[in-house]
Formats: sequence, C-alpha cells, structure tokens
Amino acid sequence: MIGIVKSIGIAAVFGAVLFAGMFHAALGVIIGRIHHWFPPLLKGMEIIAIGLYLLPVGIKYAAGSAAILHMNNPDWGDLSR
Repeated sequence: MIGIVKSIGIAAVFGAVLFAGMFHAALGVIIGRIHHWFPPLLKGMEIIAIGLYLLPVGIKYAAGSAAILHMNNPDWGDLSR
C-alpha cells in the first residue's frame, strides 16, 4: 500500500479499500446462500488442509528465519522511496 500511496496517492488506497469492502460484502452474501450445501465434515477438512499447508510458514515466522531474510534486504523498512 505504501507503493500505491507514493505512486498514485492516498485517494487510490481509500478507493481500493472501499471496493474491497463491497467485494467482500457481496462474497459474504453469496457464501451465506450456499453454505448449507457443504456438510461440516467438508468444511472442517478444508480448514485443516489450509492450516497444514500454512504450518511451515508459521514455524518459519515463529523461529525468526523469515524476518532475517527480510532484514538482510537493503530495502527492508525503507520508506524513503
């Protein structure tokens, strides 16, 4: 978002946030209407699959190795651009 603000302006970010909010509201209505077609077992298995897929990412962040990769980047934390 910082890059968008620097190149286009804060109004573009506000517009993008408003658009994303409307999109998520519409998506929520659609999902609310079809959620009864999916049994709890299927929903649970999907949540477990996503969690197992993201487990290595969480372990890397908890161990600090992901932050080290970003901190070694010379542009890490640089807001001057």
